[in-house]
Amino acid sequence: MLCSLVGTPYLPQIQGGVLFLEDVGEHPCRVDRLLTQLLHAGVLARQKAVVLGQFNEYKLTPHDKGFKLQSVVDGLRTQI
Repeated sequence: MLCSLVGTPYLPQIQGGVLFLEDVGEHPCRVDRLLTQLLHAGVLARQKAVVLGQFNEYKLTPHDKGFKLQSVVDGLRTQI
């Protein structure tokens, strides 16, 4: 939902906040896309901290080719 607000006047412009994110049923590759959108929109850089909760209830498929959520988190840490 948060990513849907990017580019609209409804996205809160919070500076120095703590952004808590979690999701149910989203594959790691989709979580990567959503976090990358927030990164490039400047949302993550404006926060004091980004806290990732649970990202569960998804089933890895052959399409995922071993792409894991930890890979997403590791890549994000190098970009923030």
